[in-house]
Amino acid sequence: PMLDPVVKPSGASYTIPDEGFIVEVELALRLKSDLPPRAEPYTYAEIEAAVGELLIGIELIGSRFQKSPGAAPFPAWVADNLGNGAYIIGASVPFVSGAHASNLHMQWWADGQVQADQIGGHPQGDVIQPLLLN
Repeated sequence: PMLDPVVKPSGASYTIPDEGFIVEVELALRLKSDLPPRAEPYTYAEIEAAVGELLIGIELIGSRFQKSPGAAPFPAWVADNLGNGAYIIGASVPFVSGAHASNLHMQWWADGQVQADQIGGHPQGDVIQPLLLN
């Protein structure tokens, strides 16, 4: 989960921890309607119908631990919000059923310089599939 204090708008400033951070460019879905807990898993169609927007985000992973996250005991890593230092929300587009994320443009800027500039995609080819927790 992304806790509200770590979610920042595009262009936000973020203080880099002394031990550094890892950058993960990700696709995210913003729901237009809730998917409350229930006994049976949601279907692909139900999840797809609940999605309102597709957006690009940049997750900055940095731990409060001085050692690498993998070296910390797992319960401590969980308590550290799984290393979620910040999540920068980028541009969004309306979600269209069956649309692919392969044409989204992404730029990552740091200290006034473009660090990455590319057309997006999804490693699993489908942004809904990872949400099917059967």
